[in-house]
Amino acid sequence: MKEDKKKYSELAVSLKNKNFSSVVDTISALRRQQPFAGAVSLLAEMYNTTRHDIIKGAIRSFMNDIKEKGVREEVVGELKKKHKAETIEMIASSCWQSGLDYSGYALVFAGLFAEGEYQVALECYTVLEESMNRLDRDTRDEIIKIVRGKREKYSNEKSALMLDLIGMLA
Repeated sequence: MKEDKKKYSELAVSLKNKNFSSVVDTISALRRQQPFAGAVSLLAEMYNTTRHDIIKGAIRSFMNDIKEKGVREEVVGELKKKHKAETIEMIASSCWQSGLDYSGYALVFAGLFAEGEYQVALECYTVLEESMNRLDRDTRDEIIKIVRGKREKYSNEKSALMLDLIGMLA
């Protein structure tokens, strides 16, 4: 655990570098390391605050390629934070692109679907679609209840997405 704190501190300092090329190199170097607690949080926060598309691209690519099951809880924790919609969209997208099983967090994705903008809802829809075969009837029914709960606020596109999701869950 002491090693994780050291790695976390080093990453935090490296991500504050004013040279965005060095920041991208730091993110790339994370691929060669064992995952450690806090790395996803630091990257999500950086994605949320930076204006550099190259840095955002490096973070997005890193997140999409995560294969370590133990990181799922930290990733979902970031989805629950008050990040910009663009950041939530990127994190949700990484969940299905990584190929990891997020079915245990299906209700979180249902809530994000209900509350989020269309692009966030679309990414959550994809995660739920990928999880479909691992969801029991009670969970499916709860997802339907959640996504129907805010339907009066949905755009036409999101309403159509909701109906398609309900059709898959039924």
